[in-house]
Amino acid sequence: MPARRKRRNREDEYLRFISDKSLRSDIEDALGFATWLIGSVRKNIKKEYKREVYRVVILYVASAVEALCLYMMHTHGLKNEETKYDSPSHVKLPAGVSVPSGKKLALVWCEKTIPSLPATPFKNSINSLSNGSIIRKPFADDLHWLREKRNTQHLYARKSKRVLKKDVTKSVNVLLRLFEYMQD
Repeated sequence: MPARRKRRNREDEYLRFISDKSLRSDIEDALGFATWLIGSVRKNIKKEYKREVYRVVILYVASAVEALCLYMMHTHGLKNEETKYDSPSHVKLPAGVSVPSGKKLALVWCEKTIPSLPATPFKNSINSLSNGSIIRKPFADDLHWLREKRNTQHLYARKSKRVLKKDVTKSVNVLLRLFEYMQD
């Protein structure tokens, strides 16, 4: 009897460019769940519930994209340098020297730090990839769109309450374009 061939998952083949097996598995799980959610939306479901399912799908897609941006920073050796300002002291100006109305001149201590990669905010990872010429500016703008759409999960800070099916489609297209960048 011939040996059974091990069946390979399509996602395994598609994500083989991610060498970190744990990350690849987590991405597969997140995208698998997002796919299941999309398939679970019924036509007879209330419009507001559909929108919330779409919001959750975007949350999972954006989480995968954020992790992949951090992974790209790691593979390209990019760091997220932060500048922290501390102990502001107002400066007394000599007679005849002024600053614009409502402004004050201050002296601060400045400290540059490099936080751990997992502590890097999504926005900073996108900017690092763009500034490092790993991704182009128009694509960075699309990643920022996805980040902002993901942030609609925060109820207090929502700029837009609507998440539509076309937003899900766009988020998946952004993910697929990121895959292309990673394979180049």
